Amino acid sequence: MRRIAMKLRAILCLVGLVALAMGSFAEAKTYRWVNDQGIVTYSDQPPQVRPVEGEREALITEALEISGTKHALEMIPAHIRAQLDVRQTSLRRRRASSRFSATRFGPTCSTAPSAPPSRPTTIRRGWVS
Repeated sequence: MRRIAMKLRAILCLVGLVALAMGSFAEAKTYRWVNDQGIVTYSDQPPQVRPVEGEREALITEALEISGTKHALEMIPAHIRAQLDVRQTSLRRRRASSRFSATRFGPTCSTAPSAPPSRPTTIRRGWVS
């Protein structure tokens, strides 16, 4: 009698565990939506949403504005122009300075490299030739 009661308990426990395990599989989501014609549809899969024309571009534009990236991208040409102006101004000042020193002090003070010596100097056994 005890053996039968123990077997019955074991079978009930197994059935209970199987029921619990199957309960998670049995739980499914149900989706409800109304289509363009006004028909209500129920399904276990979500409806396929068709993108609205121009929606993608609008979302990208909005994301760029929110993140500040759009403003940063608009500022790049102005930043490049400012850097170019600084470099050109510096170059103009150098040219003006070198022109001034060349006209004022002659070609010896120019920033151009001097000409190489006409004949190389060599040393032979302590004598300079």
